[in-house]
Amino acid sequence: TQGLVERLFKNYWAPIVTHKKGKYLILVSFAVLVTVFLIGAAQLEVDKEATKIWKPGTNWQDFADYNANRMKQSQESARVQIVIMWGIQNQDLSVCDGITDFECKGAIRWDDSFDLNPKPAQLEMLELCGEIRALASNPQAVSDLALRINRQGEVEMSCFIEYINSTFHNDGFPVSQDSFNTYMPELLDQLPYSQASYYRWFELGLAVVS
Repeated sequence: TQGLVERLFKNYWAPIVTHKKGKYLILVSFAVLVTVFLIGAAQLEVDKEATKIWKPGTNWQDFADYNANRMKQSQESARVQIVIMWGIQNQDLSVCDGITDFECKGAIRWDDSFDLNPKPAQLEMLELCGEIRALASNPQAVSDLALRINRQGEVEMSCFIEYINSTFHNDGFPVSQDSFNTYMPELLDQLPYSQASYYRWFELGLAVVS
């Protein structure tokens, strides 16, 4: 006895396929179907509102949104701005719930041992800024550190202590009581402290030029 599938192909499918006109009808039908599929595939476009896997506001989704909407990269994309900071320690993340609180940045911990009021400390920081600027004349260092050089051939940077140095006309630096006696004697009369016991002259100078 013949099975259902065998009888189906023998009695219905085979006569159509072997018919001298039927076989061409099948080929034309398949050709039309493939053509329709190809035209449809050519009209497919990327969905601008793609399905979001992560919940809005999470770090993962924020990163995905950034990648989807950021501007096209250029040679400048390889450059990053580096900010060197003193006077603070690593953030205290013990106040954060690392599982659910994605926006917690921790608590700032100040470094009480950092002090720029002593003259040697000011001179050392000014010397550091000078050493970084001097790297502009070293092509190997510029390449290794990916430093950005401006049109004047100088390292593109900003050093606040250089600004303080120029504000006190160079010879009034490092900032001390003598600096204020020379350039701002009227300010000393407004101090709520005794000049004999006051020592935070650099901080006072920083407040003046800010």
